Amino acid sequence: MHTQESINQLFNNNSDAFGQDTEQQYKAGSYKRGDLFLKVTKKHVSSGGAILDYGCGTGRISLMLGKEGYHVLGVDPAINHIEKAVSLNTFSNVQFNVLTDSSVASASSFDAVVSSSVFEFVPDPLQYISDIHHLLKPGGILIISFPNLFSLWRVYSKIRFGKTYHHFKFQKNTWSQSEIIRNFKENGFRKAGRVHYYESAFDHKGLGFLNTSRLFGTLFVMVFQKESKTS
Repeated sequence: MHTQESINQLFNNNSDAFGQDTEQQYKAGSYKRGDLFLKVTKKHVSSGGAILDYGCGTGRISLMLGKEGYHVLGVDPAINHIEKAVSLNTFSNVQFNVLTDSSVASASSFDAVVSSSVFEFVPDPLQYISDIHHLLKPGGILIISFPNLFSLWRVYSKIRFGKTYHHFKFQKNTWSQSEIIRNFKENGFRKAGRVHYYESAFDHKGLGFLNTSRLFGTLFVMVFQKESKTS
């Protein structure tokens, strides 16, 4: 089993390459992940709302949300990610902090939480769900991504690169959609909105529309709402 420290180190070591790739896509208008999270957030969260970007990476999604007028706190356990995010930030309504027990400790603080490619790497998924539930206001929105286990592109990638490829090797939590819905429901959330599939190599070959299919998108976004009656 990989420790959280080793996962954090993986992301720290790849921070520069990850950040450069993300920024190149953003500047070229092809950062599909960010576009999707922004679109879904605007649909479910009122303008000016307080948003926590939990596992913000190098901060691009936080900055895109900030540009739209949201008040965003981006947190990540990888120090190099946060340093890169801070260097890119020009918005007074966006802040970045290294994720610690105290950095987001205030209960019921946020109208929404966005969490991109985080769930599969956390050491305790049920504690992660509980933590987010604690941080959201009653009726608050969670916009979260998961690996798509049925993606043909994911199957091909495992064959092509092997199961030891670092991205797969460090994925600890790979749940089916029924498992996801059941576990979130048992912990005070209800599913809201439809599933959005995205991201594969087709993004960069003019065939990005294929990724919206369950057969090709390697990831999917789901939306949950914190049950108002649950404390």
